[in-house]
Amino acid sequence: MWLLLASEGFPGIWDNISDRNALDLNIIFQIAANVIRILLWISGVAAVAIFIVAGIMYMTSSGDPARTARAKSTITNAVIGLILVLSAYSIITLISGKIG
Repeated sequence: MWLLLASEGFPGIWDNISDRNALDLNIIFQIAANVIRILLWISGVAAVAIFIVAGIMYMTSSGDPARTARAKSTITNAVIGLILVLSAYSIITLISGKIG
């Protein structure tokens, strides 16, 4: 949408695109992909840490149904989060491979 607004507000703005500008745009995409990869890595580490904490919660629940249910729910959510992080990482890797 901003691209459409920029082209309407500044006629001829895209007329002088050279290989250097395309290279600069490619570098911007690569930097964005790297930042996203780092954030996804941090998210994956956090999901594994939550999974470990939930496992400890489950082991120390002492058979209390409420604490056991809470630990199981946390484990389920950690697994779902880890699947989402791995899926996002795969998508970002695929897209950055096509760009670069």
